[in-house]
Amino acid sequence: MTVPFTINGRQFRLSPGQSVRFAVPPGLAQVVLAPNFGRLFYDSMPRLDFVVHTGQTVPVFYRYSTFRRNPGSLTFQKLEGRSPSEQRTIDEMKYIVVIALGMVVAAMAISFALSLWS
Repeated sequence: MTVPFTINGRQFRLSPGQSVRFAVPPGLAQVVLAPNFGRLFYDSMPRLDFVVHTGQTVPVFYRYSTFRRNPGSLTFQKLEGRSPSEQRTIDEMKYIVVIALGMVVAAMAISFALSLWS
């Protein structure tokens, strides 16, 4: 699988483990994960905007997400463990489970109360 992305508007595709060195003029720089067919419906794509000074080297890392419909993360350092987007996905799943369990408990309580009332 290759990862499509742009650096200051120039498109690149990298396989896992590959790297690219790209010289940019001093000033604002932008790295954006480019949408491909499988990623067309995301609300936002990972993106980094930063200022580059003369002679400065800025490493940028991409962390692929193991979750479906999660574009992964762009960061300035290698990530250990879960990426921020993966952690958000896990937190969202926790909220959904808690809400579903709450609804089941509420339905059981109402059912029990109605059975006692009749």
